[in-house]
Amino acid sequence: MARFTIAGTASVWLLVVGSMYCCAGTVRSGPAEGDIPVNAVSRSYGAGWTCAKGFRRQDDQCDAIKLPLNAYFTRSSYGTGWDCRHGYYVDGDHCSAIVVPENGYLDGSQYSDGWRCHRGYSKIDGRCIAIVVPKNAFLSDSAYGRGWECERGYRLSPSGCDLIVIPANAYADSRGYGPGWRCKRGYIQSDDLCVQIHIPQNAYLVTDGNDWKCDRGYRRNGNACDTVVLPENSYLSRSGDGWACQRPYRIRGDQCIEP
Repeated sequence: MARFTIAGTASVWLLVVGSMYCCAGTVRSGPAEGDIPVNAVSRSYGAGWTCAKGFRRQDDQCDAIKLPLNAYFTRSSYGTGWDCRHGYYVDGDHCSAIVVPENGYLDGSQYSDGWRCHRGYSKIDGRCIAIVVPKNAFLSDSAYGRGWECERGYRLSPSGCDLIVIPANAYADSRGYGPGWRCKRGYIQSDDLCVQIHIPQNAYLVTDGNDWKCDRGYRRNGNACDTVVLPENSYLSRSGDGWACQRPYRIRGDQCIEP
């Protein structure tokens, strides 16, 4: 049987008491692990906690957020913890009213210029200025640019909308650029006229109708189509206007020779 002396028992007791004081010196002053401070709630996922709406985390506690006038609390864990109500924008530590000029309306954004002009008005220098629509034009739906477009049959000019004069063998073009007209198939533009395209022998009009192309076996040469001359041991290339050597022959100059 083990023997315990008075001195041994005292030594063990001092060791236990010393350990308690040692550990006590490392205990955190904040909430213990798993404890939730005042004005905080457990996270909806994972461990830990987060501050309730209207409070911001500061070390191991939740401090109340000072809410400015015309603002509301957000649930964000970052930033100020508040945002401005509709019609106001964040201006430092408070919310300032968005000033909407006459003939304008709030667009829902949270900026000092968070407004737009009604149709028929243009946003200029913080105001909504009436758009002057010239003759033979109409208001567009775009909130940018001049705010109007020319009627069909007219084109944009420095003075407004000018009548499009369509030459013979042409038709109106609504692409919004160029002279306002395009030549019919088989004709090509030359200044303010549509000139008929001359198609040489052994050629045909391309799909777009504004040029011609030589038939297969012919090569374009100015305004004519020359026959492609095939040297011995060659064949017409895929494009049809050239040639290539048959295998195993190779091109040398204008001939096909054996390797």
